[in-house]
Amino acid sequence: MTNGSVASGTLTNALANIKWDFDWIDRKNQFKELLRDTADDISDRLKKAGAVACFEPGIDVLRVNDRFAISFRLARSWRGTCREPIWTINRRVALPDGYIIAIRLGDGNKDVLDYFLLPTTEMIGAKIRFTEAGLHRFERRYFRTSADLTNAVLHQIVRRSPTRKLKKINST
Repeated sequence: MTNGSVASGTLTNALANIKWDFDWIDRKNQFKELLRDTADDISDRLKKAGAVACFEPGIDVLRVNDRFAISFRLARSWRGTCREPIWTINRRVALPDGYIIAIRLGDGNKDVLDYFLLPTTEMIGAKIRFTEAGLHRFERRYFRTSADLTNAVLHQIVRRSPTRKLKKINST
């Protein structure tokens, strides 16, 4: 073994010990695509209901009726020392007032489990962390399907926009 390979192995071990998120680095484009695809799906459903929706992929924000900003974020899972999954929603530097749609990913961050609709006022610090046992704090704000999530978004628009009548979306 040469000094270079020892140094390389040592560096890899050191980085693993400080918990660098290599998965995020390797799959960043895949995660961006997931955010964009989800935003496109929600946008299409909102448009079918009569809303005007425009997604800005560089900042992952969906603007609805030029009145609402919805930021798209991932709730990625990782395992803590207790071996129970912990989910983290990281704050973006630019977080417009409005809402966050967090897409909660399953073990290994491979599959979508569900969706959260949170006001940005809940993002007080740099991140929100929670476990399965802590899901109760998101009661009535997490949804199993994008259709259910879209209906919740429409409810927020309808409640705040009495001049515009929007149709309810069917789950398809």
